[in-house]
Amino acid sequence: MEDIKIRRSKKIGLVQKDSGMVKTDYIQIITSKFNIFSIFALIIVLIISCTIGFYSGFRSGKNSVENRLTKITPDSTAKEAYDLSFTKARVWSADAELQRITSKVSEVNKEGKATGWGLTFYSKNKDKSYEIYVKDGEIRSAEEDKPIIKDMLKGEWKNSAEVYKSVESVVGEKKDFKIESMDLSFDSNAKKWLWTISYNKGGMTVNAEK
Repeated sequence: MEDIKIRRSKKIGLVQKDSGMVKTDYIQIITSKFNIFSIFALIIVLIISCTIGFYSGFRSGKNSVENRLTKITPDSTAKEAYDLSFTKARVWSADAELQRITSKVSEVNKEGKATGWGLTFYSKNKDKSYEIYVKDGEIRSAEEDKPIIKDMLKGEWKNSAEVYKSVESVVGEKKDFKIESMDLSFDSNAKKWLWTISYNKGGMTVNAEK
Protein backbone atom coordinates (compact mmCIF):
# COMPACT_ATOMS: atom_id res chain seq x y z
CA MET A 1 0.00 0.00 0.00
CA GLU A 2 2.76 2.40 0.87
CA ASP A 3 4.44 1.55 -2.35
CA ILE A 4 1.26 2.44 -4.22
CA LYS A 5 0.88 5.76 -2.37
CA ILE A 6 4.44 6.71 -3.13
CA ARG A 7 3.91 6.00 -6.80
CA ARG A 8 0.72 8.06 -6.85
CA SER A 9 2.42 10.99 -5.15
CA LYS A 10 5.26 10.82 -7.64
CA LYS A 11 2.76 10.75 -10.47
CA ILE A 12 0.93 13.74 -9.06
CA GLY A 13 4.22 15.58 -8.64
CA LEU A 14 5.09 14.83 -12.24
CA VAL A 15 1.78 16.22 -13.40
CA GLN A 16 2.35 19.33 -11.36
CA LYS A 17 5.77 19.77 -12.87
CA ASP A 18 4.35 19.25 -16.37
CA SER A 19 1.62 21.78 -15.61
CA GLY A 20 4.26 24.30 -14.57
CA MET A 21 6.12 23.72 -17.83
CA VAL A 22 2.90 24.30 -19.80
CA LYS A 23 2.29 27.59 -17.98
CA THR A 24 5.85 28.71 -18.64
CA ASP A 25 5.59 27.87 -22.35
CA TYR A 26 2.24 29.69 -22.56
CA ILE A 27 3.75 32.84 -21.07
CA GLN A 28 6.65 32.65 -23.51
CA ILE A 29 4.23 32.34 -26.46
CA ILE A 30 2.25 35.38 -25.28
CA THR A 31 5.47 37.37 -24.84
CA SER A 32 6.65 36.40 -28.33
CA LYS A 33 3.33 37.41 -29.89
CA PHE A 34 3.45 40.73 -28.04
CA ASN A 35 6.96 41.43 -29.35
CA ILE A 36 5.91 40.61 -32.93
CA PHE A 37 2.89 42.91 -32.61
CA SER A 38 5.09 45.72 -31.26
CA ILE A 39 7.54 45.39 -34.14
CA PHE A 40 4.70 45.30 -36.68
CA ALA A 41 3.10 48.40 -35.14
CA LEU A 42 6.46 50.21 -35.19
CA ILE A 43 6.92 49.42 -38.89
CA ILE A 44 3.45 50.82 -39.68
CA VAL A 45 4.22 54.02 -37.74
CA LEU A 46 7.51 54.45 -39.62
CA ILE A 47 5.81 53.94 -43.00
CA ILE A 48 3.12 56.51 -42.17
CA SER A 49 5.73 59.00 -40.93
CA CYS A 50 7.84 58.60 -44.08
CA THR A 51 4.77 59.02 -46.29
CA ILE A 52 3.71 62.21 -44.50
CA GLY A 53 7.26 63.55 -44.65
CA PHE A 54 7.57 62.83 -48.37
CA TYR A 55 4.22 64.48 -49.14
CA SER A 56 5.11 67.53 -47.05
CA GLY A 57 8.44 67.83 -48.83
CA PHE A 58 6.76 67.49 -52.21
CA ARG A 59 4.24 70.21 -51.37
CA SER A 60 6.98 72.44 -50.01
CA GLY A 61 9.04 71.97 -53.17
CA LYS A 62 6.04 72.65 -55.36
CA ASN A 63 5.16 75.78 -53.42
CA SER A 64 8.74 77.03 -53.69
CA VAL A 65 8.51 76.66 -57.48
CA GLU A 66 5.14 78.43 -57.56
CA ASN A 67 6.43 81.33 -55.48
CA ARG A 68 9.77 81.73 -57.22
CA LEU A 69 8.73 84.54 -59.59
CA THR A 70 5.31 86.15 -59.92
CA LYS A 71 5.91 89.52 -61.57
CA ILE A 72 8.41 91.40 -63.75
CA THR A 73 8.66 94.96 -65.10
CA PRO A 74 5.76 96.06 -67.37
CA ASP A 75 8.04 96.19 -70.41
CA SER A 76 10.31 93.16 -70.53
CA THR A 77 12.65 91.28 -72.81
CA ALA A 78 11.74 87.86 -74.18
CA LYS A 79 14.09 86.23 -71.65
CA GLU A 80 12.44 87.99 -68.72
CA ALA A 81 9.00 86.90 -69.93
CA TYR A 82 10.38 83.38 -70.35
CA ASP A 83 11.73 83.27 -66.78
CA LEU A 84 8.33 84.31 -65.46
CA SER A 85 6.44 81.83 -67.64
CA PHE A 86 8.84 78.91 -67.16
CA THR A 87 8.01 78.84 -63.44
CA LYS A 88 4.31 78.38 -64.18
CA ALA A 89 4.95 75.94 -67.03
CA ARG A 90 6.97 73.65 -64.74
CA VAL A 91 4.13 73.67 -62.21
CA TRP A 92 1.84 72.58 -65.06
CA SER A 93 4.26 69.80 -66.08
CA ALA A 94 7.69 68.96 -64.67
CA ASP A 95 9.13 68.26 -68.15
CA ALA A 96 7.80 71.42 -69.86
CA GLU A 97 10.22 73.01 -72.36
CA LEU A 98 10.04 76.09 -74.58
CA GLN A 99 8.54 75.85 -78.07
CA ARG A 100 7.88 79.42 -79.14
CA ILE A 101 8.04 83.07 -78.11
CA THR A 102 6.33 85.88 -79.98
CA SER A 103 5.77 89.56 -79.24
CA LYS A 104 2.12 90.48 -78.78
CA VAL A 105 2.28 94.24 -79.29
CA SER A 106 2.86 96.49 -82.29
CA GLU A 107 6.38 97.51 -81.32
CA VAL A 108 9.50 96.18 -79.62
CA ASN A 109 11.66 99.03 -78.30
CA LYS A 110 15.40 99.55 -78.78
CA GLU A 111 16.17 97.53 -75.66
CA GLY A 112 14.36 94.54 -77.11
CA LYS A 113 11.51 95.01 -74.66
CA ALA A 114 7.75 94.77 -75.16
CA THR A 115 4.71 94.97 -72.90
CA GLY A 116 3.25 91.74 -74.25
CA TRP A 117 4.71 88.30 -74.99
CA GLY A 118 3.15 84.98 -75.91
CA LEU A 119 5.03 81.82 -74.93
CA THR A 120 4.32 78.20 -75.79
CA PHE A 121 5.72 75.23 -73.88
CA TYR A 122 5.47 71.53 -74.65
CA SER A 123 5.25 68.51 -72.34
CA LYS A 124 6.30 65.16 -73.75
CA ASN A 125 4.72 63.34 -70.80
CA LYS A 126 1.35 65.01 -71.36
CA ASP A 127 1.75 65.35 -75.14
CA LYS A 128 0.20 68.79 -74.72
CA SER A 129 1.24 72.38 -75.30
CA TYR A 130 0.81 75.16 -72.76
CA GLU A 131 0.26 78.71 -73.97
CA ILE A 132 1.04 81.58 -71.62
CA TYR A 133 0.31 85.25 -72.23
CA VAL A 134 2.42 87.83 -70.37
CA LYS A 135 1.08 91.38 -70.35
CA ASP A 136 2.52 94.37 -68.44
CA GLY A 137 4.83 92.13 -66.43
CA GLU A 138 2.17 89.65 -65.28
CA ILE A 139 0.79 86.35 -66.51
CA ARG A 140 -2.69 87.15 -67.76
CA SER A 141 -3.68 83.73 -69.10
CA ALA A 142 -2.42 80.15 -69.39
CA GLU A 143 -4.16 77.45 -71.40
CA GLU A 144 -3.47 73.83 -72.30
CA ASP A 145 -3.89 72.94 -75.96
CA LYS A 146 -3.09 70.32 -78.59
CA PRO A 147 0.50 70.68 -79.82
CA ILE A 148 1.06 71.97 -83.34
CA ILE A 149 4.71 70.95 -83.23
CA LYS A 150 6.70 68.87 -80.76
CA ASP A 151 10.13 70.46 -81.11
CA MET A 152 11.61 71.91 -77.92
CA LEU A 153 14.36 74.48 -77.42
CA LYS A 154 16.48 73.23 -74.51
CA GLY A 155 19.77 75.02 -75.07
CA GLU A 156 20.86 78.64 -74.75
CA TRP A 157 19.17 81.15 -77.04
CA LYS A 158 19.60 84.82 -77.95
CA ASN A 159 17.49 87.28 -76.03
CA SER A 160 15.35 89.87 -77.83
CA ALA A 161 17.73 92.68 -76.80
CA GLU A 162 20.63 90.93 -78.54
CA VAL A 163 18.52 90.21 -81.61
CA TYR A 164 17.43 93.85 -81.86
CA LYS A 165 21.08 94.92 -82.03
CA SER A 166 21.78 92.31 -84.71
CA VAL A 167 18.94 93.63 -86.88
CA GLU A 168 19.97 97.22 -86.26
CA SER A 169 23.55 96.45 -87.32
CA VAL A 170 22.26 95.19 -90.68
CA VAL A 171 19.55 97.77 -91.32
CA GLY A 172 21.52 100.65 -89.85
CA GLU A 173 20.56 103.17 -87.22
CA LYS A 174 17.67 105.14 -88.65
CA LYS A 175 15.22 107.39 -86.90
CA ASP A 176 12.25 105.73 -88.54
CA PHE A 177 13.51 102.17 -87.92
CA LYS A 178 11.03 100.20 -85.81
CA ILE A 179 10.66 96.49 -85.09
CA GLU A 180 6.99 95.57 -85.23
CA SER A 181 7.20 91.91 -84.22
CA MET A 182 9.65 89.24 -83.09
CA ASP A 183 8.98 85.52 -83.25
CA LEU A 184 11.23 82.72 -81.98
CA SER A 185 10.33 79.28 -83.34
CA PHE A 186 11.70 76.18 -85.04
CA ASP A 187 12.05 76.39 -88.82
CA SER A 188 11.35 72.90 -90.16
CA ASN A 189 12.89 73.73 -93.55
CA ALA A 190 16.12 75.18 -92.20
CA LYS A 191 16.12 72.65 -89.34
CA LYS A 192 17.10 75.32 -86.83
CA TRP A 193 15.69 77.77 -84.31
CA LEU A 194 15.26 81.25 -85.75
CA TRP A 195 14.08 84.67 -84.72
CA THR A 196 11.79 86.01 -87.45
CA ILE A 197 11.80 89.80 -87.39
CA SER A 198 9.31 92.13 -89.03
CA TYR A 199 10.11 95.84 -89.14
CA ASN A 200 8.64 98.85 -90.90
CA LYS A 201 11.06 98.52 -93.82
CA GLY A 202 10.94 94.76 -94.32
CA GLY A 203 11.90 91.60 -92.49
CA MET A 204 14.72 89.17 -91.77
CA THR A 205 15.66 86.10 -89.75
CA VAL A 206 18.34 85.74 -87.10
CA ASN A 207 19.79 82.50 -85.78
CA ALA A 208 18.31 82.04 -82.29
CA GLU A 209 20.68 79.49 -80.80
CA LYS A 210 23.95 80.52 -79.21
